[in-house]
Amino acid sequence: MKTPYRAKLTTRFLFLENKRQAIYAFTGADCHFVDNIRKQFKTIDMGLNICYRYAKNIVKVSQQEVRDFEASPTAIDGEVHIIDNSEIAKN
Repeated sequence: MKTPYRAKLTTRFLFLENKRQAIYAFTGADCHFVDNIRKQFKTIDMGLNICYRYAKNIVKVSQQEVRDFEASPTAIDGEVHIIDNSEIAKN
């Protein structure tokens, strides 16, 4: 029996990545995976810089390391307490 004809469908892929969380190289993960995907599929970087997980003041401290990190406009202010190592041991 012949397989019925099917129109060719367009295939779309969605790749989500965060280079700042690429921590699995020690398990054999390919550290060039994202760059290889970008080349192979000619992707468009749309950026996902808004954080919906953390409070605004936590994001503000994080911006010292990750400049393009933004807090969600609906995030609460939150509190940040910076303590030294001796304080951690006490607590």
